[in-house]
Amino acid sequence: MHVFLPAVLRDWRGLFLPYMEGCIPDHGGRQRFALVIDYQNVHLTAADVFLPDQPREDALIHPVWFAEQLARAKSAANARKGYPEAIAARVEVY
Repeated sequence: MHVFLPAVLRDWRGLFLPYMEGCIPDHGGRQRFALVIDYQNVHLTAADVFLPDQPREDALIHPVWFAEQLARAKSAANARKGYPEAIAARVEVY
């Protein structure tokens, strides 16, 4: 699946993805975090590191999916240390 953003966005300070906001109403002691992504740097770095011989548009990421994967990794690390589960409460893309 490819995720495309317009090549030129005028007069914007970020793309807020409200999908994560309040998606889990009971936070019950879980660690909440906000993720701010510099989309162009993440995209270009992913292209250079993981797909060096392919077109850059093949290295697009989905910010919410990236946040969910980060939450799973953080939760696994937390479980080993006895800390609560982590959840992404907010995702902002610049």
